[in-house]
Amino acid sequence: MKQCFDQFSAASGLKANLNKSSVYFGGVTDEEQEAILQQLRYIRGELPFKYLGVPLATRKMKVTQWQPLIDKIVARISSWIAKKLSYDGRIQLIRAVCKPKSSGGLNILNLKKWNRAAILKLHWDLTSKADRLWIKWLHMYHIKGQPISNIKGAKQASWMERMLTADRLSKWSMTVDTTCVFYNCQPENHHHLFYYCTIIMEIWNDIFKWMQIQVPANTWSQLICWFVEKAKKKSTEGQLLRMILAETLYSIWVERNHRVFEKIHRDRQSIVREIIYICNIRSVGKLKEVLQYKFI
Repeated sequence: MKQCFDQFSAASGLKANLNKSSVYFGGVTDEEQEAILQQLRYIRGELPFKYLGVPLATRKMKVTQWQPLIDKIVARISSWIAKKLSYDGRIQLIRAVCKPKSSGGLNILNLKKWNRAAILKLHWDLTSKADRLWIKWLHMYHIKGQPISNIKGAKQASWMERMLTADRLSKWSMTVDTTCVFYNCQPENHHHLFYYCTIIMEIWNDIFKWMQIQVPANTWSQLICWFVEKAKKKSTEGQLLRMILAETLYSIWVERNHRVFEKIHRDRQSIVREIIYICNIRSVGKLKEVLQYKFI
């Protein structure tokens, strides 16, 4: 073991601290103990000792030896009693905590006032920092010239709606290449990137062949409507379709970003294989059985 430690130290540059290292013996004669100590040059340790707060020994531990650990566990459990306080008790506790230290409190900020200040700061940013990218996006797709006080939160603001495709970036006066990175003959926009591009349509066809289904869709809208109608079911089929739709769209977006920012290109077959592999890895229970017996 000592030779292994020495080889590791020589390779990594990491060395054991002799002052913090100890050797613990059990069932070893005094002569063997001395020989080991001279070879290792470590301090002789005494049992029992604690490792990560837990006492270790070669024999069955006594209750008195376990008592410090028991006391810590009881103290932690006792702190959970605060969760069972009545509403009046909770209010009293919050008031005591929020008091300044000079009055015996912990000087914790008033969360209601702090939240109001944070909201006002966001309002200020939206009205005075129009050059920020995220503020441009909010003005273009949600605010649209309305008073901020009249804006209602979007009911659906999915990750697909927030994707910064080339056409959206160009609308913000940003200098970007608007050509599709998959098939360099069409401008990139949301619908083209996820459906109309020749390579993307081939990916969808490969996915449908793997699923052994035919999808009656000739447009992006028809494809999404078909998935929404089928995937809203709570059956295994609905779970499967939701997973495949999400994983396919995500893989297309990731591949697009790799091509744009890292200049890394993969062929269509590699992308499809990864989608199928990840769907199999993430599926559990009955869903995994369906994938294994129906599609593999």
